[in-house]
Amino acid sequence: REIVIGSFLNLNTVAKHLLLNENNILIVCAAWKGRVNLEDTLFAGALVEKLKDYLGPDCDAPLAAQHLYNMAKDDMVKFLS
Repeated sequence: REIVIGSFLNLNTVAKHLLLNENNILIVCAAWKGRVNLEDTLFAGALVEKLKDYLGPDCDAPLAAQHLYNMAKDDMVKFLS
């Protein structure tokens, strides 16, 4: 029904929009050349962290992304290096 593109620059706006929307949410990371991209996974984890009090994950992938984000959030540049 709708595609929302998110980044760390619009994280709060995306989270608020998703909470106000009645549709199911599927978070898909863009990745790179068909491979996992850590930056996208960290954003997904940040979004899951923002939504955790309102929505529950339906598998382990969002929990893994959330865990990685919580490990990295204090210094993402260092974490990514």
